[in-house]
Amino acid sequence: MFDEVMGLPDGTTGFTLEEAIWDKGDGGCEELNRHAVAALLNVQHPGVDFYLTESEVTFLVQKAYKVDNCDQDVSTMCISVNG
Repeated sequence: MFDEVMGLPDGTTGFTLEEAIWDKGDGGCEELNRHAVAALLNVQHPGVDFYLTESEVTFLVQKAYKVDNCDQDVSTMCISVNG
């Protein structure tokens, strides 16, 4: 489950990782969720030199949900995945 992997309280999103990456919601937490899963895939891939660690990805997600401001941290995640 997305919540467990990201260190969020159970039931925060209720998504699996697959559901999170395919969620078509516009902006906010849905966009953050998509980019967070993509970032984790990049972190785990041996051929990708990704500058965030798994801990940093999960920290950004936890912070965004804690302060209820997913838009703030989605830009960091987008730059990381797309940069």
